[in-house]
Amino acid sequence: MASDYARVTAFLPKDQAESVRKSFDMMSASQQQNRLQQSGQVYAAMKSGQTDIAKNLLKEQADAFRNSGREQEAKATETYVQLIDMNPTGAQTTIGLMM
Repeated sequence: MASDYARVTAFLPKDQAESVRKSFDMMSASQQQNRLQQSGQVYAAMKSGQTDIAKNLLKEQADAFRNSGREQEAKATETYVQLIDMNPTGAQTTIGLMM
């Protein structure tokens, strides 16, 4: 699980990737599982061509991070939204790797 997450962070800017990796490592197993489940929902939306739903799910996650004081994770999540806008196929692949 953590190794999959580390592979995905390779696509993020260095400072965001490091923050996300540290954050993931500090999570409990259930929190890690929850994060991967959320990624699965985004991936399913992307796979079915529902990019607006995927972006909304990611925006909700970013808001939740920001509301709990986790600004770097919010920014990293917003990077995925931007990736969907720029390259939906690449975003789907990236999110798929996370799973």
